[in-house]
Amino acid sequence: MPIRAPRLPSLPRLLSITCLGLLLTACATPKSTWDMTESQRIRAANSGNTAAIRSLQSSNYYLKDRSQRYRTREETMKWMRKGAEVGDPGSQYSLALITLYGNEKESGVARNPAEALRLAQAAADNMKHSTEPAHRSVAGWAEGARTVAARAETIVKLQPLAEKGDAEAMWGLSQAYAPFGLFGMGSGGNADDQQQWLLKAANAGQADAALAMAAKTTGDESLAWKQKAVAKGGTIEAMLEVADDYFYKRYDAENALIWFRKAAAKGSPRAKTAVIQLTDATAVRLKKAAVAGDTEAMFELGEYYRAGNWGGKDTGTAQSWYLAAAAKGHVGASYQAALDSRDAGERNRLMRAAAAAGHAGALKWVAADDQRLAAEKQQRAYAAEQSRQQEEAKRRQAYAEQQAFVARIDREGTTDSYEAEVYCKFGGSRCDAMRRAARNALSQQNSAAEAANMRRIQSVYSNTDGKTQDQRDKEYRDRLACTQNNTKAIQNNTYGKTDWSYKECQ
Repeated sequence: MPIRAPRLPSLPRLLSITCLGLLLTACATPKSTWDMTESQRIRAANSGNTAAIRSLQSSNYYLKDRSQRYRTREETMKWMRKGAEVGDPGSQYSLALITLYGNEKESGVARNPAEALRLAQAAADNMKHSTEPAHRSVAGWAEGARTVAARAETIVKLQPLAEKGDAEAMWGLSQAYAPFGLFGMGSGGNADDQQQWLLKAANAGQADAALAMAAKTTGDESLAWKQKAVAKGGTIEAMLEVADDYFYKRYDAENALIWFRKAAAKGSPRAKTAVIQLTDATAVRLKKAAVAGDTEAMFELGEYYRAGNWGGKDTGTAQSWYLAAAAKGHVGASYQAALDSRDAGERNRLMRAAAAAGHAGALKWVAADDQRLAAEKQQRAYAAEQSRQQEEAKRRQAYAEQQAFVARIDREGTTDSYEAEVYCKFGGSRCDAMRRAARNALSQQNSAAEAANMRRIQSVYSNTDGKTQDQRDKEYRDRLACTQNNTKAIQNNTYGKTDWSYKECQ
């Protein structure tokens, strides 16, 4: 039985994928629309507000207390239709997809390719001329609408012909229903309809459809579809598919030759080469011995295909016979397979196996490779030593700078809190004394600054400086802000957030 395509998603998922009216224009929708109550959105939408209409097309919404509510399918479809009526391109785009590909029972919208074509064309034109930033900034949205319109046009044209039994029209319909991406904004198509028309076209003998069914199946069923693809003459591709199935999957060279000859008669270069390979007397003789297990015949067959003086040159087939002979211990085959291998690991394994058996060319290659590996190892070791020495120099430099800092503090002392902490971190012997000195100096500085601030504040109320009341009020506010900042700095210091110093407030 043919592999079943996945079923069409349910309407909620289809809406979440295809409701591009909301997705395409979300960044262009005013924030105030989302802040409206549901009744306000409905009133605005009924007045033709496209932003409100788009917001009503989502399956869920939030109240002002952020609690979530859900709209019914009928409600979302109602507002999608409303948006399409007033010319909102996103709504037209979404409705076109549902009208073309949707499930009629779930959406309540009848399939109508002609209507889908009209809606998609209108959406593409409206997006192209839209003034909304979302439509203007991403040209792919309008291109997606045009793609939907093209598919709808194909379905409108081919559906009547396909229903009358036209195999080519059936194949065309299967392609028009095939799932496809909408430029990063969801997807369209209907996998069930695609599979239905693909199967009908294949049964009617359409070659491309039969090959597509062959790719979906395996074994005898796959071969049967391939043979159906060539039943009415068929294409070169179909003939090669049948020939390859016989030759590579069933090891039936006799039947493979029949189909290779048919493809060769139609001008296929690959088929012509295959016919030569399958009929050349030397190749046939060597292959018979090789298949029987003759290791030397395997090697000679590889050489024969590699040379190709008889018109059947095929390096890929030659390599496969070299590898078969090498697996049985043939030294020359191991060496030649190593030379032709594109995989470095396989080449190294085969070459060393040939060298171990005494092959001169392999021995020379292995010696050169060992020399290369030794040089690379030496370079890595040198680079590692250089890196180690540089890191060691950095560590010595850092240690010397630390010791110089500690010696300076031992010699000169410090009243700076930061320097005292760094001194302690570097293992200074007078750590406690330096911390006390820094705290005492800071305390004295803060006391002096605070006393000066208090004197200035008192002067505001003495009215001995001849300033107006407004001037004194402004100075008071400035000083109050300054002292509040000092208080905050003290709190930050208390909780270890930052170092601080008491600033004098002017």
